[in-house]
Amino acid sequence: MNVAKIDLAYSLEIDEVIDAMEANEMWIEGRLFDKKAFVCPDPACDAKITCKNMDTYADKRKMNPHFIMASRTNMHSPKCQINKENKLNVYTKENHTVNGQNPVIGKKVCFHLVRPKNHGIVNKVNVNNHDKKENEYDKKRSNYNNSNKERKSNYYWLNSLVWFFVESNKSDKTKIDSVEIDFGKGRKYTYSLDNLFKKISTEKEITEKDRNHYIYYAKAKIYKRQDSSYSIIFLDKFLDSQKQVKCIIHKDLISNCRYGKNNKLSLLDSAIGKECYVYVLSTKNVSEKYKTVFLNIENLDSVAISEMEVGYNDNMDEDID
Repeated sequence: MNVAKIDLAYSLEIDEVIDAMEANEMWIEGRLFDKKAFVCPDPACDAKITCKNMDTYADKRKMNPHFIMASRTNMHSPKCQINKENKLNVYTKENHTVNGQNPVIGKKVCFHLVRPKNHGIVNKVNVNNHDKKENEYDKKRSNYNNSNKERKSNYYWLNSLVWFFVESNKSDKTKIDSVEIDFGKGRKYTYSLDNLFKKISTEKEITEKDRNHYIYYAKAKIYKRQDSSYSIIFLDKFLDSQKQVKCIIHKDLISNCRYGKNNKLSLLDSAIGKECYVYVLSTKNVSEKYKTVFLNIENLDSVAISEMEVGYNDNMDEDID
């Protein structure tokens, strides 16, 4: 059975339309609990939706969190406009068009390097009261048609951005999918994924943009230092360079982490001494004294660990729970 990809779903727990990676972040941070508490965003549709892999950690999974139909007997309504639009949105990578029509506008994501002050504050909803408040829910779901078609997904963990890159790379869309990075205090810059992610072995050691933030990645090993900070030693070197590439996670970055600290430290600890792929959102500077290229991160959210490289190709199982 061919089922259109489900990009967004309405969370009955927090009363918002979100994507699957946002749901995963909220589960990790204890803001969402039930992966089956989702419905289609279209108020004319009664389809129940499950967020598969919502309740998993990035280093333990080989498939992205994604939305699927909850059952074969509860499919989209014939009146569901969202499902009709999703079926039409067949991407053709040769010309970046949808069914030969207008050029595709890539998915837009905002990664918040600095979290807003009100981050984590959500209005919890009693899911059991959904039927009693059907009109209220439908009114809020209808906002999808007016405001959410052009919405940006909001990510706060670099792992979410890495998985976005993995999926975009498999679809050959890294040139059109974009990320706005919010540095706080009104500073926002937009990158295509193709420009944001930098494989260390293919990048020059010194460029004019070393003070800019990019996501550098390669195989690496992680070590815990005596003062409980961490060193990430990358196994690759920059192009035509003999200098070691290193990222140090200082103690102050750990102590200043407000969200998911225990989970992030657990990910680091579980990877100690092992070869794994590490991604860091950082600037870089070259130390001739230490013969090292340092990748400088601003917080724990800026590190992602994975057992797979970007080119990994999983086989999505059937989109029915």
